[in-house]
Amino acid sequence: MKYRHLAEIVMLNAQLRPEATALASRQNPLTPEVGDYQCISHKAFYQRACEFGIKLLELGLKKGDRLAIFSNNCPEWAIADMGSMLAGIINVPIYPTLTAPEVTYILQDSGAKWVVYQTPDHQKILKESAKEIPDLQTLSVKKDFAPKRLPKEKRQKFEAKIKKIKGTDIATIVYTSGTTGTPKGVILTHDNILSNVHDLIAVTPLTDQDRALSFLPLSHVFERTVGYYTPLSVGAAIYYAQHFTTVPQDLPVAKPTIVISVPRLYEKIRVKMMADLTGFKKLLWIFPPTRKLIRAKIAKKLGGRLRFFVSGGAPLSLEVAAFFQELGLLIIEGYGLTETAPVIACNRLDAYKLGTVGKVLPSQEVRLSDDQELLTRGPNVSQGYWGHPEWNADLLESDGWCHTGDIAEID
Repeated sequence: MKYRHLAEIVMLNAQLRPEATALASRQNPLTPEVGDYQCISHKAFYQRACEFGIKLLELGLKKGDRLAIFSNNCPEWAIADMGSMLAGIINVPIYPTLTAPEVTYILQDSGAKWVVYQTPDHQKILKESAKEIPDLQTLSVKKDFAPKRLPKEKRQKFEAKIKKIKGTDIATIVYTSGTTGTPKGVILTHDNILSNVHDLIAVTPLTDQDRALSFLPLSHVFERTVGYYTPLSVGAAIYYAQHFTTVPQDLPVAKPTIVISVPRLYEKIRVKMMADLTGFKKLLWIFPPTRKLIRAKIAKKLGGRLRFFVSGGAPLSLEVAAFFQELGLLIIEGYGLTETAPVIACNRLDAYKLGTVGKVLPSQEVRLSDDQELLTRGPNVSQGYWGHPEWNADLLESDGWCHTGDIAEID
């Protein structure tokens, strides 16, 4: 299915599969428990996103205004994200562990005057930012996201506004990490991100029976596109881990079919598994006919339903990739950057080569410059940086080619 804008994903899911699970959390007291997870249906997700969008408009925010989201992964993050987009408001995710000066810079650079925050620590940081931004306003995940009944007329009036959203509208401004200089606010439209979503669906067999475990920060576009929008676009469910450190405990409860992570997690899992392979277990592993016993035990620890892993954000070592392949668990490695929304290339379940980042996505082109820098072009490429057009020349050529800054080799 081709979506016209990102918010249409949650709208259509509410119509097609209203009672199926959209979001699930182990910490949300607002919804009924299902097992050890509390679930929010697609219908409820859409309703709560509409409620939040209407709340923003009633607070005085207008189309094109910026709302920052300063929170760990949770259902309210997604509700704030979709709610702001339904209202035509541009959201600005902020990495949840940034310091007060870093947060203040992003708020000032983006012009965001409203911030959704989650924890007391986040609130404390925002009080520091308010010294530099006196008109800064905040919304609390705990206090400002309770479900409520919307009058029918108010809902219909709001839904009429939704029809005016265009794919060319700016959906979000995502700031780069700043590890190579000043953080840059990357402008991403609905079309930029949706081109990636549609490409990923075309090359990856996902269905509404899939379930993704979310723990990489949604402030990074890798988790946001690959682990949130793409599964949601086919009606799959998003289960939130309590924290990066609790993933081993969350896996057997959430029972995901897909896990998306950076190489560090897979490296840590491998080290732990190798440490456990002592004595009799090591004999079982060395002897191929009995390896399936160990594989079955590992599969149970991972929830018993896992289909594949996804890796991005940094190079995955060939040694780690081969280890998991030996276990019968394929790690699909890909490559991209914030400015490309983010995926440029990825391996496929039916076409992969360990030690590479796979094939280019269908809607994109790549080529190498004379000095072997990878250049890419396609509908996913950002129009540039918020408020700093002078930086765009280093990113974009006049004919649309985007400089990745990475040296590559094309096989």
